[in-house]
Amino acid sequence: MQPTLGDYRQSRRRHDPRLCRRSPRISRGSAVIRTGAVVSGGSDWSVSSLNPLEGIEVGITHREPGDRRPPWHPAEQVDLPAMLALYTINAANANHQERETGSIEPGKLADLVVLDRNLFELPPEQIHQARVTWTLLEGETVFQRR
Repeated sequence: MQPTLGDYRQSRRRHDPRLCRRSPRISRGSAVIRTGAVVSGGSDWSVSSLNPLEGIEVGITHREPGDRRPPWHPAEQVDLPAMLALYTINAANANHQERETGSIEPGKLADLVVLDRNLFELPPEQIHQARVTWTLLEGETVFQRR
């Protein structure tokens, strides 16, 4: 799932009747997840941000970061645990690496980031403001904010 809404918002502003008519079928992440499908998160740069925190926020709020308008399709909003799974264990599953990475478990590679705040304690509209403070790849520090 690629959480992005920018192009759809532009056509809504222009009132493009073709896209407005089809827009209820766009960005159906929640509907797909409800079927039991394993959905992974990602980006198709330059259509959406490479920053997974922005993708997670968009999936939850169904608005671009900083956009205060109503959600694009409220019924398609996805909760934080599901969005985190999309970008972690589900992404590992899509790459057939769920036994090696994608979750923090004994015996798995320690590929992970530490953020400067707890996403579960933030309003969803602030998730994109979180910053990576530490990155581990296979248990080795590859980035540490000073």
